[in-house]
Amino acid sequence: MLSLSLILFLMFSCNKNENFSEKVELVSPEGYVLAESLDELLTLLDLSKGSKIVDVSFMETDQAVMGFVTYTGEDGITNTVGIGSGNINYEAERLIVQRGLKSSKDKVTVSCSGCENCRVMGTIYPDGTMTVNCESSCCTMTIEGGTEIKPVDP
Repeated sequence: MLSLSLILFLMFSCNKNENFSEKVELVSPEGYVLAESLDELLTLLDLSKGSKIVDVSFMETDQAVMGFVTYTGEDGITNTVGIGSGNINYEAERLIVQRGLKSSKDKVTVSCSGCENCRVMGTIYPDGTMTVNCESSCCTMTIEGGTEIKPVDP
């Protein structure tokens, strides 16, 4: 009996996906589905098997939603990217826009890279608009996907 319990325990422990924290939620409080599964989220973000998703948080207004996915890469560096849809603005000094690569037609993926602290952040303004930007001004923002995202008016 003890050996059967040990075998069952080992089987279930080996099946656990090491790429995700136990607390990862893929659906926002208002019902926005970031991805259908954790594997789809890994694919959507083009993360390697050695990366680990450690947190997902959401910003929502009546006009837009953005899920912020924090992960640690194989190199040990933690980064945050955004996946969202709706009326989202961006603010970036350096920008790369690519259509339809990682994201589906109704989602946009926003990432930042190039120097330290290149994480995606967001702000909701009193009028309900949402703006995303990179944590550091030395970063390059990359926007991918099919939904429209506009620059902030100067």
